[in-house]
Amino acid sequence: MARIDKGVFRQWRDGERMTAEEYAKDREILSTAINDFQGEVDVLKTTISAVALDALSTEMSEARGAQNSLSNRLQGVDEQLSEVNTQVEGNVQDLNVLKKNAINIFEFESLKVAITGGYDFAPVIQKSVDEAMKSSKDVMVPVGEYMLGSTLIIGTHENQKPVRIIGLGSAGSFLREKPVIFTRPDNTTHTLLKALGHGFNIENICFYGKNTSGNLMEVDRGFELRVRNCRFFKANGHGLLARALSNARIQDTHFDLCGTESHAALRLSGNSSYEYSSNSVHINNIHLERNRGVDLDLAFGNAIDDYAEFILIDGMHIEGTIDNTDVLNYKTTPHIKIGNVRGVEINNSYIYGGKGTLLHYEKQRNSGSSVMSGVSVKNTYFLGHLTSHAVDSATPDRLIDLIAGDGFTMLGCQLDTALVEHIRVGASFGPDVYVQFNHHKSRSGSTSSFVNDQRTGNRNGLDFPNTTFYNNVWALKGSNAKIRINTNGAIQFYTGGEAIDFADATLWSYNGKKVRYQTAPPTSGTYAVGDKVWNTNPTSGGKAGWICVAAGTPGTWKGFGTIDA
Repeated sequence: MARIDKGVFRQWRDGERMTAEEYAKDREILSTAINDFQGEVDVLKTTISAVALDALSTEMSEARGAQNSLSNRLQGVDEQLSEVNTQVEGNVQDLNVLKKNAINIFEFESLKVAITGGYDFAPVIQKSVDEAMKSSKDVMVPVGEYMLGSTLIIGTHENQKPVRIIGLGSAGSFLREKPVIFTRPDNTTHTLLKALGHGFNIENICFYGKNTSGNLMEVDRGFELRVRNCRFFKANGHGLLARALSNARIQDTHFDLCGTESHAALRLSGNSSYEYSSNSVHINNIHLERNRGVDLDLAFGNAIDDYAEFILIDGMHIEGTIDNTDVLNYKTTPHIKIGNVRGVEINNSYIYGGKGTLLHYEKQRNSGSSVMSGVSVKNTYFLGHLTSHAVDSATPDRLIDLIAGDGFTMLGCQLDTALVEHIRVGASFGPDVYVQFNHHKSRSGSTSSFVNDQRTGNRNGLDFPNTTFYNNVWALKGSNAKIRINTNGAIQFYTGGEAIDFADATLWSYNGKKVRYQTAPPTSGTYAVGDKVWNTNPTSGGKAGWICVAAGTPGTWKGFGTIDA
């Protein structure tokens, strides 16, 4: 920057006059300094402009990059919005179709009745169902809890048209995740829903019984019944009583804290007013937990309509626990009771609990002279109750109890923890019991056994860890295994159609001829010609044994086989 050195200008006193020459000199100095300063100002302006321009250029470049990035993001957002719009348009179309083919119960909201604690929605939902059956539409139930002051009636003797009730909540959940709940007003015990006829479908509904008496849902003559994603909760009665079903499906459904000592959480049977049996029912992925009585009842009883056939159960989960519930004691009732059935299959399931037996099979009446009953269980885990991985008073005496029936097959299952036996086959059970390729744990009571077979007649199919029993024939498995037989009676083997009998440790017989081992001929007992005694104390020059040549008591005996001296 231009500077005027100190001393260049004279120090003027007040009132002093300068000459023209002095004035011209000072003016020239000032002019030069001003010009120099102006030049430096111009240089500074140029420098500042360049720096500012560079900074501005950098900022503009960054801004362009940000603009490009923002543009790309906006383009991505546009694409996502386009996809969302497409989905929304599709959902709107689906919703329009649904609205066109369904009735929302709130179309009849004006029919609700004020009661203690809220509103009675039974008239609203009943009207929706009646209108849906007339117009072949579905019934939509938005999220919420609906008190039903009276029983919903689905179908009558005169009108059994199909209808579907759809809860728009979260799959029947009772976990406050947007559920649709049908419940009773306080201190009432009526059944919440009764359905009669063909094609009734119900989805995503929770039936809440408030621990009062009465069934939650009853279905009769349920041809092509469909129960999906529902929950039956806190009923001192049947959660679901299903009778005279045909080609029906119950799937992805929960039964929790239902039943009593005399009412199963889920019962399946016939109905003498319609069909005497339920048949062709598929029960898939159901969960039964903490129920107070029997979890699953398949036609148990001796009434004429206690009958079910061709029942396929797959992916069933049963837990008989008392954790965090109002169930105070382990129930003594069986978890599964099977009565008068044929063609029942239980596959890929898990059954845990106590104190009661896990599976109880007892046919109580004949369904016809030519009708065979039967239950088949495959790939299923039976586990008796444990406390801290140890048996206790809640551990069941047995896991499976076969009291009466024509046939039982168990294949590829695991049986774990029982105090007395894993399986008991009662004396009255039929001959066909096939228990094969199963694994059973040793974690049981000290006196426990795998199978306790109490039958004395014909028996087929029992399979033990190292042996098998089929068609009244016991056989050893494994060429290197040893045989040990404990018995209080005679032992008999058959070979080539002829018998070998072992009466005791010194006597056996072959084809009716006795063979003994002792030191001298018999002096007592009755013998026939050809019976032999082998000498157990042979000496040089003595006899190898003796043979009976005249029958009698003890008969006439002669030595044979002189031993060389």
